[in-house]
Amino acid sequence: MVNPLYSWTFRDPFHPIFIETTTTMSIASNAFLILIAFLSSAGQQIGSYRYLLAFFALCDIWTSIGHAVVQPYVHLTSAGFYFFPRHGGRELFGKPFDTISVLFFIATYYQTFLVLAFHFVYRYKTVTRGLHSSFNSRWGMPQWILMGTTVNVIYIGAFLLTVAIGMTPSPKNRDAVPHEIFDIYGVNLKDEHYGFTVMAVRTAVPCVFSYAPLAVCLMWPFTGISLGAFGNVLFLITAIFPSIDAFFVLYFIRSFRAAIIRIFRLPFDTGSVIEPSETEHTKTVANRI
Repeated sequence: MVNPLYSWTFRDPFHPIFIETTTTMSIASNAFLILIAFLSSAGQQIGSYRYLLAFFALCDIWTSIGHAVVQPYVHLTSAGFYFFPRHGGRELFGKPFDTISVLFFIATYYQTFLVLAFHFVYRYKTVTRGLHSSFNSRWGMPQWILMGTTVNVIYIGAFLLTVAIGMTPSPKNRDAVPHEIFDIYGVNLKDEHYGFTVMAVRTAVPCVFSYAPLAVCLMWPFTGISLGAFGNVLFLITAIFPSIDAFFVLYFIRSFRAAIIRIFRLPFDTGSVIEPSETEHTKTVANRI
């Protein structure tokens, strides 16, 4: 078996320990964020924005669980990359379960980008309300939830449909699997019982919405240079974000930070972080959206 210098990052014991650690941190920190948002007075101070924070926290948790379940390998080639689970070869109703699990992981991973877009929409509507009118100026919570759900279903559905049609295994894809994958991982992707996702250069979308490591995975093949197993190092980095995201939210929202200091009786003041000043108008808008 071939062993690159960085092979320790995707082999035992580092790989499972790293993934399990980040997953545990993600579940604990994001669950705590949700509790602060809904069970403390701090959550009341930010109005309905807490619902977006909670949704984002849930997406972080699901993404981390997906990392732990799939433990994906990402092998870069000169024309794209192969994305497949570490423990493969399982079947469900006669179909490779690996393909299903990978598609589910892709859906949860992409979901966070949609929720991030909702954050920008929320902030834009909060800041510009009263400056001009639009067709949704008088929308309340039900209308925004309906619109968000509709957009979410359409985008996730379209993305998964694209992946399911163009990136799931086919006899042609299996025949093209480079032998180095078996040499490095001991995995035979030519076996029809092993599901994987293969991505070609011309389908490298939506790279503009991805984090830097994932952007490298998607865009680097345009250079025609194969990075091989180094894709595992890049994708492993993406597991860090959902595990630390909640910590930034808890710190930079002053009321949340103060709540944590009170709960744990920490010997600190709330500190001073530059935050936008509020008026009665913006408070009313925040509670309405």
